[in-house]
Amino acid sequence: MRKLFFAVVVAALAVPAFAAPAAPAAPGQTEQPKKEKKVCKRVNDTGSRVATSVCKTAEEWQKDPTTGPGSRSSISGRPAE
Repeated sequence: MRKLFFAVVVAALAVPAFAAPAAPAAPGQTEQPKKEKKVCKRVNDTGSRVATSVCKTAEEWQKDPTTGPGSRSSISGRPAE
């Protein structure tokens, strides 16, 4: 009886292994939008000795008023203090 039960369990577990793989859907439906690469920078907060990492996309860094065009760091060529 045990051998029969074991054979049934093994057969039941083996069935999904032989199943046909799912056919891919239409090419336009499976494509996911490309993720933009994140750029991480170390930021020193005022009043703290510990720097923290801030990760944003390149577009977000450009829009940030503290690091984008026209900020002190882009004018002087060195990071803002």
